Amino acid sequence: MLGLTLATGPWFAFADLSNDIIVNLEEPVDSSTYSGVSNVRGWALSPAGMGRIELFMDGVYLRDIPMGGSRPDVCRHPSYPETSYPGACESGF
Repeated sequence: MLGLTLATGPWFAFADLSNDIIVNLEEPVDSSTYSGVSNVRGWALSPAGMGRIELFMDGVYLRDIPMGGSRPDVCRHPSYPETSYPGACESGF
């Protein structure tokens, strides 16, 4: 089981996913089975800005996921303006 922990803001205050953080996990695809090396790819936004994304597998912390990938598609979306979601243009992981 793959899990993500997302932290927001400069002090990494953990937020309730249902209220503060918007996440779109593009890979791995839901209900898929992977073996060996695979990608974890998508984007994440928070009104407080994103601090870090942690990757867990079977409840065990593996590592922080590199963030800051260019996402012009997210940046241009009218629902996610940079004024409301700092870092929207670099929200990829």
